Amino acid sequence: MTLLLQNGDKLTGTLITEDSNETVKVILHPNLGRLEIQVSDLKPTAKRSPWSGSLALGVNGSNSDNDFSAGGTASLATRYKTNNEELSFSAQAQLEISRDNGETTNTTDTNQGDANLRYTRQLNPRLNAYAASVFDYDTLNDVGSNTLTNSVGLGIDVVKTKTTTINLSAGPSLQSIWGGSNCDTSATCGVNLAGGSARASLNWTPNQYFNLLVSNQFNGAYLNGISPSNTFSGTLKIFPNGSKKLFTALTGKTIYNSLTLPKVNNSFSVQVGTQFN
Repeated sequence: MTLLLQNGDKLTGTLITEDSNETVKVILHPNLGRLEIQVSDLKPTAKRSPWSGSLALGVNGSNSDNDFSAGGTASLATRYKTNNEELSFSAQAQLEISRDNGETTNTTDTNQGDANLRYTRQLNPRLNAYAASVFDYDTLNDVGSNTLTNSVGLGIDVVKTKTTTINLSAGPSLQSIWGGSNCDTSATCGVNLAGGSARASLNWTPNQYFNLLVSNQFNGAYLNGISPSNTFSGTLKIFPNGSKKLFTALTGKTIYNSLTLPKVNNSFSVQVGTQFN
């Protein structure tokens, strides 16, 4: 057994006494022999909080020949994790406006984002069950400015080590699409479409300076056959001083959805943020 002293030192040996009311701990040390330690000299083991998360922000702007452009990005992620359950939520948003020389009004060039809510319960060390909701929006889409996909199913940790987790999951899904200037002319808008969903995710933390998150989400909605959609996203977090207090994040995302117009949407952002746990 290892005891943690008030000065931060650790003492490892065989615990002889174990009484909640005692004032002295007796431990048999392999080198020092029998030791008696006052309970008041021990430091209780800190319990790790089940909550963790991060917050990141980014801004950009330019002014060339009186052409003005400015924008910002924001992302939030939270997680509640116990021994066999995990609830995670993440959201991000991007907004960019511009005004050309000679114009008096601003133009919205980018107004998009997403939100993800996922509940996972471990069935055994490798297998888990999940329920997830994914919401994407792009106010500039002509058809499908809002997309909501709900799914349930099973997942498996193909790789699970201290530094790397690769998870595969799949199950039935229900997809809804609405919004957009031409939504009324589309047969897909405002209709709940049954289908299937599959996701592959990677979480890699090789050391205290880097964290790579990669996810690929595929959905197939049943409408005149299978109408596919796919979202690939990746985030690289760099911790300059090896502390989670400050990081720089490089985030990229590409969306293909055969039911929206336009069908392809790509985004990229650089942010600075902090992580807590």
